[in-house]
Amino acid sequence: KRGIRFILMNDVRLGGKEYEGGFRDSQKHWLDSVLRATPKNMLAVLSAHIPFTQFTAKDSLSAILAVHPNLLLMSGHTHRVGRDVLEIRPNEYYRATADAPDGEVEKIPEVQAGATCGTFWLGVKGEDGFPDATMACGSPRGYFVADFKRSGKYSLTYKTVLGDDVATAWVKDGSDMIVNVYGGAPDGKVQVKLPGRKSWIETDRVKRTAPEALAVIERNKSIPKKIGKERNPEYTPMRERKSPHVWSATLDTPVEAGSAVKIRYRDSSMSFTVRTDVRRCP
Repeated sequence: KRGIRFILMNDVRLGGKEYEGGFRDSQKHWLDSVLRATPKNMLAVLSAHIPFTQFTAKDSLSAILAVHPNLLLMSGHTHRVGRDVLEIRPNEYYRATADAPDGEVEKIPEVQAGATCGTFWLGVKGEDGFPDATMACGSPRGYFVADFKRSGKYSLTYKTVLGDDVATAWVKDGSDMIVNVYGGAPDGKVQVKLPGRKSWIETDRVKRTAPEALAVIERNKSIPKKIGKERNPEYTPMRERKSPHVWSATLDTPVEAGSAVKIRYRDSSMSFTVRTDVRRCP
């Protein structure tokens, strides 16, 4: 009854003219039987391609997932890094086995892993010959490392393919501090310590385009989309899209680009403290 159960499934099914996220009936019956047979104190890691939070119809999925109280969802597909939660309402079976209060909403964490190819290997190449391929969420191409314990606990770290950054700090108009935490969660807490300060500054999670994505958009202005009739591989398709892992704070004292600051991040499965130089936001 200890350890972890890993469940890998294909959730790409035909829908409309193309495809959608979801399971066929036979898959649903199988998943239901597997989860019912899994001890409720054992962590079950369910991995698939399309994010579960993007399924076309979630009701039947919610009914199945509700039979097990200890779940972690993992997915890819979007070429963006994200941490999300799938909200479900426990059904009668779940309440009978896990003593969940009637009507309580259960939040199942989901890790959307991004892609090691980033935005499809597009972008300006570095000295190593590889493109930066920055993703629309503002994360560099990379991957998560999950450290699972037999107790069912786990910790997460986002690893970049190029460099060692886990977060960046940006300043706009001197007093608008913006922090991008690669792989930050909705409930993550971000604090910043400025040069010469003893106390940490609290930040708020905001819905805004990541500075890294804005930098790519600005760079694209000087890069042709095509070379002749062929697509230019140095042009990265990018538009302003809100990132799920950006935090912001208004500073009482302006900070110059190039200043060194500390970033402290905490959530239930990821934490770190790093020192980084402030960059100027595009």
